[in-house]
Amino acid sequence: MSTKSTGKHEACKMRGQRIRAEFAASGLTQTAFARLHGMRPDRVSRIVRGLSLGQGGPIQRKQRPEGPEYLIHPETGCWIWQRGLSGGYGAHAQGLAHRVYYERAKGPIPEGLQLDHLCRVHACVNPDHLEPATNAVNTQRGLCAKLTPERVVQTRERFAAGGVTVTALAAEMGMDTGQLSRVLRGTKWANVDGPRTAVGHTKQQALTMDQAREIRRRHAAGDGTLRSLGREFGVSSRCICHILQRKTYAEPEAP
Repeated sequence: MSTKSTGKHEACKMRGQRIRAEFAASGLTQTAFARLHGMRPDRVSRIVRGLSLGQGGPIQRKQRPEGPEYLIHPETGCWIWQRGLSGGYGAHAQGLAHRVYYERAKGPIPEGLQLDHLCRVHACVNPDHLEPATNAVNTQRGLCAKLTPERVVQTRERFAAGGVTVTALAAEMGMDTGQLSRVLRGTKWANVDGPRTAVGHTKQQALTMDQAREIRRRHAAGDGTLRSLGREFGVSSRCICHILQRKTYAEPEAP
């Protein structure tokens, strides 16, 4: 191979490594990254999978890619994987690259847990940026998560205090009403404390603790059915049922 060809090949490899590092740090999909840089999505796909090094042709499948497996980001300290990717994560011959590097440095991953990228960069294989966590915690920490444990407690307390609907609260927080309803019921973020509220229709009004006590008192006295009480207080019959069963609006236990 001539000196000119060798220089061009090295330049192609450098460009491929740069594009893979930029893609891994961007957090974008391959299509969005391609549009941002004026490239074809299939071209970006080949580059990030290591099948193409910039302007060069595909790597021979039987040939081991040259260069380091990862590059260290000077600002974040992330070890950005430079080989093929699988679902945005580094693909290693022994499995997902971040799992391989973590187990080499810190031992086996506890059963039932998965590795959470604290840096939120999926192509990072730095063991210090990884932490075993449950699937729920991993999802809650996600890059696109709009809630924190503290905000979940505040939201549940605010809704339970009354004066706001699920629809209005969801619009204020930029969330889907169905998502917020699951948070308020405790179906989502079940590991976080805070009052759980039975939510039926997304536009129904939240109740106060005094209203919940009044519903229990009147039902015990035979004054109203589930449906009539629900209509009067602006909630569903199911919500009334949960209040009577003390699944929601339960009285705090005496110390």
